[in-house]
Amino acid sequence: MTLRQILPVLAFAFTAACASSPAKPDSAPASAPAAAPAAAGAPKSFEAMPAVGTQATCPVSGETFTVAEGSQHAVHEGRTYVFCCPGCKSKFEANPAAFIK
Repeated sequence: MTLRQILPVLAFAFTAACASSPAKPDSAPASAPAAAPAAAGAPKSFEAMPAVGTQATCPVSGETFTVAEGSQHAVHEGRTYVFCCPGCKSKFEANPAAFIK
């Protein structure tokens, strides 16, 4: 395979993790586990900003991830929501009701 054949495959693999953002910032620690399905039971909202290392579920993508120091977050109706990427935060802020059940 040539580099021109491999690059589109790699680009897709890196962007497929979060459907709402073209790329995720490298804000998670290197030892953080990869995103897992939301079935793991991690919460979607918190009473306050969760501590670094807490497992959370992105309310937009449904991914379970580890909260990092630079994790995106927003407060809506007194609850704090954390996001797997900036694109998910933008979608949430545009229409929070669509992602809160």
